[in-house]
This record gives sequence, structure tokens and C-alpha cells, in this order.
Amino acid sequence: MIDCDPQQAQQGIYVSGKFDLHTRGEKPYAAISEAYGEICRHAIMRDMKDNNKDLKLYLQEKISKELDTVEQCMLSDLIPDLEEIIIITTETNHNEISNTHSIEAMNERVKYAFRVLTKVFCDYFAQLVVVLDDLQWADVATLDLLETLLNDPNNSHNPLLMIGCYRSN
Repeated sequence: MIDCDPQQAQQGIYVSGKFDLHTRGEKPYAAISEAYGEICRHAIMRDMKDNNKDLKLYLQEKISKELDTVEQCMLSDLIPDLEEIIIITTETNHNEISNTHSIEAMNERVKYAFRVLTKVFCDYFAQLVVVLDDLQWADVATLDLLETLLNDPNNSHNPLLMIGCYRSN
């Protein structure tokens, strides 16, 4: 996609994710996780390319300010590339997270965490374009998350454009 150079923050970023018929229901949030992972990889590549840690530190600071350790851990499970940006403490036991929260409570925390992450990305990039392909294969949890992100009043002024593509055969 687009290289993340110093002027890119002013220009924006384009990322994409694709749903898959064969993993439908097995891996919720797959396409969104893929797209957001791409943003993380851009941030990591930019910092390595520029030989500084400005973007990574900016994202680290904003995410840790808004999300607790459990929410950060949930996001890192869904977006493995995020672990290169945020600091997950070893005290957070992934099994503990799944055992102490109901499924409904966990889904609400995931939605909140994605809302925060979207805002952090939008605060940095002048424009954020997320293309999600094959929406006909999306799972219910992802559709619920998309509805939350698109209807979030806190994101109404963010430079976010989400494009969904689907086939109707």
C-alpha cells in the first residue's frame, strides 16, 4: 500500500481487509483486524525507516491512556501487529480475561477498544480510508462493530472513510 513517510500523516493512509467464507464465524473481526494490522505495520515501518520512534511512541501513549491492560490485551489478540506498538505486561493472563468476563461484556469492551483505536489513528492521519471486501461473509460480531464505529458520535468529526464491498449472488 502507501509508505508511511513524514508527510503521510498529512496525506492520509489507505488500508484494506477481506472477509473469507471459510473462516466465517471462526475468527470474528478478521477483516477489520487485518486492516488495522496494516496500519500498525505502516507505523512500525515508518519508525524503522526514519530511525526514530515518534509515531510508535505517539500511538503507545494515546492507546495506553485510553485503554486498560485488559482492553489492550484483547486488541493485541485480534491485531497481533499491535503488540509491536503497545506494551503488554506479563501480568495480564489471556486466560484470565476470557474467564472473568461474560461474552456480552467482552464484546462491549472490544467495541470500545476499537472505537478508541480508530480515534487514535484518525487523530494522527489526516485521512484514514478502510476498505472491507466481501462483506457478504462478515460475521455478526463484525457487523455489530462496524455499526458501532460508523454511528459513534465521537468519530463524527474524524477523517474516517469506510468502504464496504459485497456480492449479491
